[in-house]
Amino acid sequence: MPAFCIFFGSTPASRGATPVAASPVNVFGRLLMVDLTELRQIRCGDVITVEKAN
Repeated sequence: MPAFCIFFGSTPASRGATPVAASPVNVFGRLLMVDLTELRQIRCGDVITVEKAN
């Protein structure tokens, strides 16, 4: 199943604070300025917009 993931903090596959994907991933960007409280509020089925920064 295709998916889009934003890793921030540990994951179930992590052995520390660094996120580790459970399967192979293609990294295509990084979040430079983000409010983690907003990311934590996103739930399954929510619609989000991803835009390229200038």
